[in-house]
Amino acid sequence: MIERAMIRDVVRKLGRSVALAVVAVILATAASAAEWIVDVDESRIGFRATQMGAQFEGRFHRFSADVRFDPDDPGAGRAALTVEIASVDTGNAERDEAMQTAVWMGAAEHPAATFETDRIEGVGDGRYRAEGRLSLRGTSREVVFPFTFALRNGDGDSDVAVVTGEIPVSRTEFGIGRGEFAGDGVIGDRVVIGVELVATRP
Repeated sequence: MIERAMIRDVVRKLGRSVALAVVAVILATAASAAEWIVDVDESRIGFRATQMGAQFEGRFHRFSADVRFDPDDPGAGRAALTVEIASVDTGNAERDEAMQTAVWMGAAEHPAATFETDRIEGVGDGRYRAEGRLSLRGTSREVVFPFTFALRNGDGDSDVAVVTGEIPVSRTEFGIGRGEFAGDGVIGDRVVIGVELVATRP
């Protein structure tokens, strides 16, 4: 956090135009310090669901993430994730293809799912709570994403961080599963989206 007293001191000692330029540089530096670059290859966005009562798991191989977060000032943080639906992988090619059809995810018309935070707050012991909007198949819902933020090596000077968390959702609230699949007889209504992001400072 940039102290207001520090900014006032800069303005007092320098001319106004020069001071404003210096303050702009200071603020820009502070903002970039909170930026994290997500390593997609090391990260994972997946889900758990049930089919005929048996659990199965899947993941999405292609996604992007914009994360700006300071564990000492979580309220100033923000994050946005975009996931390519066609990159789904459940280990079953027939199921993967079916999930992309209009009956399920409707990937042709809605090729991406997104999550964007509105507010982030700390809840203690490296745990945080993000409120935001999850958009699937053209439908947006407000969700709460509880997550942890930890330096991989437990070293305060480490520049590698891991963010993990889960969001349970009702697939039918997003219109996923049409016709005979609107109920939970074949595919359960509850789906748990799991996120593990490995990120480094630029």
